[in-house]
Amino acid sequence: MSLPHKGTSEATRPARAERAAAASVTGIRRLDDELGATSPAQHVVFLHAVGPDATAFLMHAACATGRSVVYATTSRSPESFEAERKRMGFASTPVVAVDLREVKDPSQARKDIDDACQVLPDATLAIESLTGLVHAWGEAAAKAWFAALKDAWKGRRLLASLADRAYEPGTRETFLGVDAVVRLARREVLGARHDVFQVVQAGGRAMTPRAFPFRVERPGGIRPHVSKILVTGAYSAGKSTLVHTLSETGVNVEHLGTTVALDHGRIDRDGLTIDLFGTPGQERFDPLIRQIGHGALGVLSVVDSARPSTLHRARTLADEISGGHVPVVYAANKQDAPGALTPEAIRERLGIPAAVPVLACRAHERESAVHVLDALVERVLATLAVPAAATGS
Repeated sequence: MSLPHKGTSEATRPARAERAAAASVTGIRRLDDELGATSPAQHVVFLHAVGPDATAFLMHAACATGRSVVYATTSRSPESFEAERKRMGFASTPVVAVDLREVKDPSQARKDIDDACQVLPDATLAIESLTGLVHAWGEAAAKAWFAALKDAWKGRRLLASLADRAYEPGTRETFLGVDAVVRLARREVLGARHDVFQVVQAGGRAMTPRAFPFRVERPGGIRPHVSKILVTGAYSAGKSTLVHTLSETGVNVEHLGTTVALDHGRIDRDGLTIDLFGTPGQERFDPLIRQIGHGALGVLSVVDSARPSTLHRARTLADEISGGHVPVVYAANKQDAPGALTPEAIRERLGIPAAVPVLACRAHERESAVHVLDALVERVLATLAVPAAATGS
C-alpha cells in the first residue's frame, strides 16, 4: 500500500534537506547558484574590500552547510570564534578551531591543521585570513604555503578570505588561482551603503556581471537582501495592488481606501529577500516620497494604461526618485481594461528610452506581477556589480 503524498513528503523532508546541504558550497542559495557548483569539493577565496564583514561571510560559508569544519583563526582566539559561531546560529556544526595567531613557522601551521583533520577527516578547511598569514610570515612564505595547501587539498573543500590590496608580483595570482573567487564590496546608492557579493571567477566560466546585496543576521548569518524597491506612480494606478499581490507579508496605511502613508511588503525570490515600499500617488505626498527614496535600489513605476492623463505623472516620479542612478522598470498596468494603451504606445508617449523596460502588467495576477519585479531585480543586480577592471581577479 502506498503512503499518502503528504506523509511521503514529511518523511523524506529531512533526507532532502541533508542532500541539499551536501550539494551546497556556501549555504547561501543565491551564491551557490552563481557558483554553479556540482560538488562541494571546491576551493573558494573571498576577496574583500574594506567594509563588508568578511569574517562573518567566511564563517557562514564554512559552517552553514552542516558539514564538519577545521577553522584556522589568524586574528581572533578560538574562544572568540566559538562565541561568534554561536551568535550566528551554527553551534551544531562540528568544528575544530586551530589558532594560528602566534605560529611563526608555516610548517608548524600545516602540522596543526593536519592534526585537526585527524579528528575531523572529511572536514572543510577554512582559513580566516590569507592576508593575516602574509603579515605573520611574509608574502613569499605565505604564497608557497598556500600553493602547497591547494595541491594537498584537491578533492576537498577549501575556503579562505583575502584582503583586496596590493601584493608582490605573483602573490595575488597564487591566492586567487582557485576554483572560484567571490568579491565582497561596498556600494553606495542614493546615499545608502550596501554590502554585496559577486562571483568574479568560477571554473573558468564567463560570469554575468551582477552583485547581490546582503546583510548579516545574528542568528542567521548571511542573508541576500534587496532592502528597498520603491513602487510609485499616479493615484489609483495599482501600486497597492501590486505590492500586496507580490508580498508574503504586507502592511498598508490608508484612509477611505486611499494609501496615505506607505505600503510595505516582503517577498522571497529563490533565496533573495526583497522589500517593497509603495508610495501614495497624490502630489501632496511628494515631499515624503523624496525622503523615502533615500537608499532605494530600484524604482517600479506603475502606469495606469487605461488613464492616459496620468502617464506623465508616472514618468515624473520615476525620474525624480531615480535621478538616473538606479534602474527603473515601468509596469503598464490594467492591460485587461477597455481602451488600455499598449506598452509600446506608453513608451512613445512618454519618450522612455529603449533600454528601459515597459512591461505589460495585471497587478492583481501574481505571475504578471512577479514577471515585472524580476525584470527590475535583474537590473538592480547588474547595476550593483563591481566593474570588471575593479575586481582585480
